Amino acid sequence: MRLVDLFRQCAELESAIGDLYQDFAARWQADAGLASFWTEMASTERQHASLLSAAADLALEKEWCEPIDATSVASIRGFVTALTSWPAPATVDDALKNALDLEELELDHIYAEFLRISGLESAGSGIEQLGRGQEHVELLLDMIERRATDEGLRRRVEGHRRSPEAAPPASAVAALRAISKRLWGEPGAPVLHRGKNRGGGGPER
Repeated sequence: MRLVDLFRQCAELESAIGDLYQDFAARWQADAGLASFWTEMASTERQHASLLSAAADLALEKEWCEPIDATSVASIRGFVTALTSWPAPATVDDALKNALDLEELELDHIYAEFLRISGLESAGSGIEQLGRGQEHVELLLDMIERRATDEGLRRRVEGHRRSPEAAPPASAVAALRAISKRLWGEPGAPVLHRGKNRGGGGPER
């Protein structure tokens, strides 16, 4: 896979996640706290998409010799596509679970590493801005602690709090493969934290 294609696909992923979060903001627009939270989450994802699109434009002028595992990239895209296309979550807990599943991919670390090893840090100061991804996750964890009623979801947050901060991947390609293996234990079989969201009905708080 060409470097420019990788960045374009990554930008598409971030845009899809941003759209999902914006949908959540609209769904809970009557709740000022939730609407503001989801809008901020969406804004961050769209900023990432813009940075990655800028990196793709710069990548047109560069050659990169390290091969990229297209299968791993495709499996991550498949997971994100599935999660963003399922029926709209019926509860706040379901929406927060979706968001945590997506943020646990830690794609920001992958993007930052690809920018670093490809020499494209100049794409809108991408490394510095993507480095704020941990704050993005903290925002989500704080909201789960404040609003979630699902005990399993709250335990996942406790696990994040106990875990040491993850080190940046030594190899972006290896990190992509690790994410792919975690998501797809067997070909075509995604490993998810829970079943599909419940559709229909109005939002619950």
